[in-house]
Amino acid sequence: MDLKAEDRSDRRLSTARYSRDSSVWTEGDFEVITSDRVRYLVPSYHLFGSSKLFRDAQNFESPPSWPVKYSVTLPDPEFETAAVFDLFLDLITNVPLSGLLMHIRTLSFPDWLCVCGLFKLLHKWEVARPFHKLLRHNIDTELRDPDMALEYFAIGAIADDADICRAVLQHHAANLASFNPAYFPYYMWKACPPTYLGALVRVWADAGGNENYCHKVVSRFNLHLTDFAFSEAQLALRASNSGRGFAGNG
Repeated sequence: MDLKAEDRSDRRLSTARYSRDSSVWTEGDFEVITSDRVRYLVPSYHLFGSSKLFRDAQNFESPPSWPVKYSVTLPDPEFETAAVFDLFLDLITNVPLSGLLMHIRTLSFPDWLCVCGLFKLLHKWEVARPFHKLLRHNIDTELRDPDMALEYFAIGAIADDADICRAVLQHHAANLASFNPAYFPYYMWKACPPTYLGALVRVWADAGGNENYCHKVVSRFNLHLTDFAFSEAQLALRASNSGRGFAGNG
């Protein structure tokens, strides 16, 4: 992904670029303005060290007259918000990933949406691979807690990391009660990607309370996940073709 200067806000409208400053991040040579117009001043080494995108610093150099060396305005209103960026900065500076995971179970739904946004932001900024390694390591140490099985499955799904989901199912295959769709919390239906959610629901339906099904759980999950992903790709292709056909008739 290439974030170039023309993708940023018009620098001539500097007074309109943000509505308030971050209460925490007030000193640094890299200015980041979120999509909801909150300005952060972050030491550039934090961003350079965490994101491949930001290492191409020439794309973010400010005019010589500006008080900061680098500046970027984040455009996406879904996940490049102040709430999500706060999570990102916590993650790359002073809050261990285990600290974030520790509170997953008690998160409110709006906070779950922030976690979803964090994963999307990590993918966009190409931080996903090292983060996923750390995520898997932390989850591996906690997988045996049946009370956290659904939460960790949801984290893997939101991160689009099927290996995490498989590991969760493998550890809890003998006790699928944790994955009963009748007791899914609201965040599962709202935040979990449909391909993963559909595959999990089908695994539950396949099992049908059969205790001897446990050795098939992961293989059936793989099968259903592939089916749902293929169906989703087919629908996207049809929608794309339909859109082109409609435009051509116009």
